[in-house]
Amino acid sequence: MAPMFSTAMDIRRDDYDYVLANKLINLWRRASSLLLYGDYYPLTPFHRSAEKWVVWQFDSPTTGCGLVQGIRLTKSREDSITIYPAAIQPHATYWFENPELGEQKEILGEILINDGFTFTLPKRSGAIWFYRRK
Repeated sequence: MAPMFSTAMDIRRDDYDYVLANKLINLWRRASSLLLYGDYYPLTPFHRSAEKWVVWQFDSPTTGCGLVQGIRLTKSREDSITIYPAAIQPHATYWFENPELGEQKEILGEILINDGFTFTLPKRSGAIWFYRRK
């Protein structure tokens, strides 16, 4: 399942995964100010093809925090994509966290600029990585 930033639920039904819904709501709360007030950077070209990836970034230059979201569409043959995040300071260190999987990475800004950040995902899935500048 691709992580989304919202959930819509019919509370009259009893077959919902409320644990997942709570997880998605918490992701939304964490991301909402970045989505509303952060700088937006499309990291892949605009397209309408189901054979490609879509990756974008929201960055708050005043706080040094942001997020990158990658989505591997249904017919994409590539299982990974390397992107080059915007607004990265080469001499800073960035702490990345994927709260859905509990993964964390510390990456130097110079490495992000030169080598990029790689998403590896199964088809029809997505990932959100939050980051903060240390």
